[in-house]
Amino acid sequence: MTQRKLWTAITAVIAVAVLIGVAFWLGTRTSDSGASTVARPTGQLPGETVPPGSAIPAPPWTSLPPTGQPAAVDIARQWLTGQYTLQATDAGPDAWLERVAPLSTPALRTALEQYRGGNGGQTWAQFQSQQCSRTVRDAFAQLNPDAPSTDTDKWLLVTGVAETRCAQPGPLPFPAQETVSATLELVQQADGSWLVNQRVEAG
Repeated sequence: MTQRKLWTAITAVIAVAVLIGVAFWLGTRTSDSGASTVARPTGQLPGETVPPGSAIPAPPWTSLPPTGQPAAVDIARQWLTGQYTLQATDAGPDAWLERVAPLSTPALRTALEQYRGGNGGQTWAQFQSQQCSRTVRDAFAQLNPDAPSTDTDKWLLVTGVAETRCAQPGPLPFPAQETVSATLELVQQADGSWLVNQRVEAG
């Protein structure tokens, strides 16, 4: 082999070695990039490191906003709905008192006790025998323009439509659809919640 052929062979070997080195380096970078992508769902961003034994922080999209208290208008709608809702499976026609109790101040709960224990007469007996239900839809509450309100004491006019349906035939114990309304005083509590403190017939 001449000297020129020898140098040509050596040059070719060096070129192959360089190509192999470049390919190995590129493969290592691709593997590192894939590892960083897999780590992102755990809350670790590319380039960040977590010390051994440390908890990986939760990703920011998993945190939930703090739950606030229901607004006064929401409590007012729930109160009116609870008052006029009635099911044939209820223990009695005064079951509405239990529904509105969690939404009422202690003073109002005491005042409402006068309605407890009523048997409902023939209407309740008919309501049960016909397997009826009474629900409220389209409940709406707004500030009563005829009553003063403050940031912590609000008078709201609440209206809705009470619907009565029965599984068994016969005359309905209540109108099929009836507009119901009330004026409610809501007082804000120390924890920011609202409770109904008074109920008067809507004028």
